[in-house]
Amino acid sequence: MNTIAQKPATGVAGASAEVAQLEAAERRVKIQLAAVLEQLKDLDARHVPDSHPWLTFKTVNSIEELKSAHGSLRSALKQDISELQATFRQLESELRAARRQSSLSAIKGRENLAAQHYHDFELKMRELLTRWKNTGIRPEAELEHLLGVAEKVMKEQVVVLDSNPSRENMRAVLTSMKNLSLFGKDTPEGWSGLQKAANKRLTNSVRSLKANVTRANLANVLNAGREAELLGCEHASEESIGAALAGAVKLREAAERQFRSIPSVTNFMALFKAQHDEALLGGSSAVPDHPQGLQDAPRGTIHLVKAGDTLSGLSQRYFGNACYWDVILWRNVGLIRDPNHPPIGRTLTIA
Repeated sequence: MNTIAQKPATGVAGASAEVAQLEAAERRVKIQLAAVLEQLKDLDARHVPDSHPWLTFKTVNSIEELKSAHGSLRSALKQDISELQATFRQLESELRAARRQSSLSAIKGRENLAAQHYHDFELKMRELLTRWKNTGIRPEAELEHLLGVAEKVMKEQVVVLDSNPSRENMRAVLTSMKNLSLFGKDTPEGWSGLQKAANKRLTNSVRSLKANVTRANLANVLNAGREAELLGCEHASEESIGAALAGAVKLREAAERQFRSIPSVTNFMALFKAQHDEALLGGSSAVPDHPQGLQDAPRGTIHLVKAGDTLSGLSQRYFGNACYWDVILWRNVGLIRDPNHPPIGRTLTIA
């Protein structure tokens, strides 16, 4: 499809202009689509016959012309509808992306402005403190005014933090709160903003973990939970551990499926890490006492390791499946140092 709107300049103004252009293009397509649908409705109401394929709503000037012509009218109009719907879907996708970019540009602009205001405050505060130190005279009026400025800057930072609860923005609010506390100023808005941001970070990290269960996302959930707990957010620890445990179970199940399919040492180590993570979070990921549904080895079964024996071979012999050699490894964890080379001449417990 041809480009519907020229891309304007980047930045906040450019992003807003792009959104406006796309919205206008979307309105035009809606009007065209409504016109085609109306003509198709008229065709059906007037029982106009089909014939020539070249006749469409784009070339017909009136319904009378449609009535007197012979063309594949419905087929052509439906093709027009299909093309307009495809255009409309593309516009909707472009518009969503443009709105996201516009929002990000606006947030970045507010972040930069707040950072500049804090920088200006910091310079003035240093100048004021230096003068106070040199003269020995406390500049009460100027100091009070500057602290008022600091409170406004902190409130501005809290607004920015609400839009983008990043660690950098959280640090900015904490720094302003520390400066104000040095002069005995309470900062309840700052604490409230930090707690709200911490809860948002936790919610976002849990959502990311549910969408994509990885060890990195699991760690992000736990870190976000610790941050929220340190800031006094209620139930943050329980929520983060619960979400992390659910993710750890899925990771362990996926690792176990991979190992049972390809029982390599590499896959065993991945399974071991997943079992370890789940156990640390309070889950139960112990190796089964006996592989369910497999050949049953009698309780008390042992095996004297001979040259050429492998754990997978022993698993195949006693369990009927080579993919459960980890069961034998865990039962003899003090004897087997290398899963690839069980110790010759030692007796292993099988069941």
